Amino acid sequence: MKVINIADDKQRNSRVALDNKQRAQYTRRVDQQMQAVDSVRVVRGSLQTDLASLTRDCSVEDLSQRLIDGDPEVDMELFGKRIEGTTRIYLNSDNDPAGAVQLKERVFGADGELQEERPFSEVEANINTELPIKSGGRLMPKADCIKKFIFSNAYQIRHVDGLTFDFLYNMAKELQDKDSMLFLGAGKKSNEPLILSRNGKPYRAFLEGRVKDKSYQLIVHLTNMELKTVAKEEPAP
Repeated sequence: MKVINIADDKQRNSRVALDNKQRAQYTRRVDQQMQAVDSVRVVRGSLQTDLASLTRDCSVEDLSQRLIDGDPEVDMELFGKRIEGTTRIYLNSDNDPAGAVQLKERVFGADGELQEERPFSEVEANINTELPIKSGGRLMPKADCIKKFIFSNAYQIRHVDGLTFDFLYNMAKELQDKDSMLFLGAGKKSNEPLILSRNGKPYRAFLEGRVKDKSYQLIVHLTNMELKTVAKEEPAP
């Protein structure tokens, strides 16, 4: 469970729970005999059977004939072996374990071209800091939000005691009465994207509220993709 420090329109803030409610899976996988099957991780290949190793002493065209004549791409001892646990390591160009690894960030433009390469920097989560998450000053109708943004995930804000129940219930009721979603932002000016975990992706967030009798739902919808109208091409003269 995550914790978020959130403020209302009266600048009152409180630390409450932030949960990601995953939908229950109702899909049941079976084989041809209708017996239940499970998904497992197995070894698919090894360093000695990858493409770079197989073409070290021959061309890709020669490798094609080798694949026809035998199975050089299959390690008979390891192929299909179940994997119970793994540890990530970094390898150098010779496939030897590498030490003192330096991570770098690569920034690509919309055309796919590399624009910048810079040292990787740690990014801390910003939803539970001394500066509360609050309104960025934008209240948008729900219908407009659905048409304008692609929401990739949603989290539910929950109270942790009786006082925070009233605090969150009032926020949800106000949003439902206005049939709108509230833009949430981090930082001093409430205009920075939300980062939910260390080195996590930055997201723009919109808060939706629902109430029914004495119950409520406050849902944080996350997006990093905006839908834009495609410009019409001018007819050729």
